[in-house]
Amino acid sequence: MDLIQPLAKCAFESYLNDKCALMESDLEACQCKAEDIRQNRIRRHGDMHWTPLEGATLLLQPQDIAEISGCSSFAEDGGRSEAEMAERSDRGAERNSPAIPVWDAPRGKPARIGQSGCGEKHSLLRFISEIKNITPQLCDIIAINHPECIKITKYCIGSCIRTASIIVNIKNIQPESISFEFDFDSTLGFTSLMEEMAKSKCVRIVHLENCKSLIHLEDCLAALRVGLRDSSIQRVWIRSPQINASDVRQMSFGNHMTYMSLYECQNAQFTLGFIEAALNKPLQVLYIDDCEMDDECMERMPQLLNNPHLQYLSIANKNSRNIAQLLPRIADMDELFTLNISLVNMNEEEKRSFGRILQKNTLRMLLLRHCYFSIELCDALRRHFPSMSSLESLLIGKCDIGDHFAFGRTLSVAHHLQLKTLDMRDIKLSDENLKILCNVLPQLNNLINLRFKNVDLLLGGGTNSVIAESSDDSVRSPNVFTRFRNRLRNFVRGTSRQHSPHAPQQQIMTHPNPHSARHLFGAIAQCRQLKKLTLQRMQIEDDLMSDLCEMLNSSDQLEELVISYNKLTVNSLQELSQCLKEPRKLKTLYLRGSRNWRQ
Repeated sequence: MDLIQPLAKCAFESYLNDKCALMESDLEACQCKAEDIRQNRIRRHGDMHWTPLEGATLLLQPQDIAEISGCSSFAEDGGRSEAEMAERSDRGAERNSPAIPVWDAPRGKPARIGQSGCGEKHSLLRFISEIKNITPQLCDIIAINHPECIKITKYCIGSCIRTASIIVNIKNIQPESISFEFDFDSTLGFTSLMEEMAKSKCVRIVHLENCKSLIHLEDCLAALRVGLRDSSIQRVWIRSPQINASDVRQMSFGNHMTYMSLYECQNAQFTLGFIEAALNKPLQVLYIDDCEMDDECMERMPQLLNNPHLQYLSIANKNSRNIAQLLPRIADMDELFTLNISLVNMNEEEKRSFGRILQKNTLRMLLLRHCYFSIELCDALRRHFPSMSSLESLLIGKCDIGDHFAFGRTLSVAHHLQLKTLDMRDIKLSDENLKILCNVLPQLNNLINLRFKNVDLLLGGGTNSVIAESSDDSVRSPNVFTRFRNRLRNFVRGTSRQHSPHAPQQQIMTHPNPHSARHLFGAIAQCRQLKKLTLQRMQIEDDLMSDLCEMLNSSDQLEELVISYNKLTVNSLQELSQCLKEPRKLKTLYLRGSRNWRQ
């Protein structure tokens, strides 16, 4: 135990500090030498290969775990905001694996199943299953250091289920602290574990993914006793059901459901069955995202939305019927904190209803996905942004900017918002609008989380003259004749598409403009409270690394940087490495997808 015990202690402490790898200095602090570890590396345990850290954990006895686990809990606070959950979900496989791949990170919705086997994820779960005598002392340790998420996939073996059973039966475990994810591609039986989960207070939410049989789904819902008074399972997320329309029948959910979510359902009949099952439930959270919906579904939706308890509503769908027709019903909700919606065309009543929703100033998070930014939508946002003091998070994603002139005016008033999170992804920005955004960013004094993902820049064509509002309300405006001439020219060229959101895109995409990127980096450097920054799939190349490093040197509060899936090579990453040697608060760096990033 001379080597194993300090090495295991080092592993635990490093994981608690969110480190992805052990440095030599970490080992020295625990009186370990890297050379000794290499010589004593454990190669095999059963049919699996283990890293030195996993092997060290396997050799520990319960009393040793009790001795070294006197540190704080693995689990972070389970009460995450919806924004954090959505962000963790969105990263999915793009996140680096930790040095000790034991616990899965929590997610607001299940991530795609990756290629990594269960052995990489559940090594500690397998270890616990091999302990013959689970003592009360060890139960206390597990209750403190339990995983936040347990995901059962087709890669799992029976020991994963057995350990999950051990965990849910621990009496003093924290209530609503673990989310469970079940992939129905697995050949393992779930129902026995689910019956135990229904009696345990530790379950926060249950995710059911890739279900191909309605009978199997019904068996699981029955075992979980979802929504019944005597069951702890009142939150369920169903993703990617693959059930034939002819097999769909009424689903049974108890009358105490508080959270129901359906995601990526390509079967309108199943969507309808889900909607009917959710009727008259005291739901606080409702998600129906990226699901096929027919006329019958849309006819049922107003009844479903007639719910005074709803606080989180997500109905974003690029292929569905016009979601805007639900705006009058949504406008009657007085406790709505989060709205995720797709808006394409709005009639006069729907425009007024959308204005009422914004005017109430109850929204803390507004997510606009698969929207068409027409003059009407832009003007509604521009009118109400100055009075929306409660809005803390704004996301604009996978949207079609139909009128760049109007969108620029909307961006120009965003400095009135008290945003903590701004997220823009999968959209196209004109050069003028990028300039406006760069003018606004430094004025968002509360901004701590800024995300840009796959934001393309339109250079030249398709850009109208733009009104830009500054913080002192000064306005630069082209005269009426100029605006009319530009609109007429764009209409003739086919670039004005406010009445035809599905027309083909006319603007010509070019390679990223280094000058524009430098302008953006300069604006970000002035966001003094920024703690998390994402610049993902932004086509950043090596020639911008010096500017990126200069931005980092000015961002003294930054703790997390994501620059995954850009065009950086090992040469520029070496420059970044030198930059990061300077003392700073940065704790986490994501580089997935860069060329030779592992070097």
